[in-house]
Amino acid sequence: MPNQSGPVTSTGKSISCMNHLTHGAASESLFIQGEDPAEFDALLKDGFETYQPATEDDARVIGDFARSRWFLTRR
Repeated sequence: MPNQSGPVTSTGKSISCMNHLTHGAASESLFIQGEDPAEFDALLKDGFETYQPATEDDARVIGDFARSRWFLTRR
């Protein structure tokens, strides 16, 4: 078997960097391949419209909720 050093092209490297990603729950990326950022934006917008945060802290809670819901839905 020849010595395998992995992909050398930028396309090959971008594909292989996702090899370890099985479900995305531990991903630090907000979006992974196949996810629609518009769906997250709609979730965030709905949170702001529903709860109408009055302070910066309230707005952060809404953002944290949206990210948490997004990651849980990914699982």
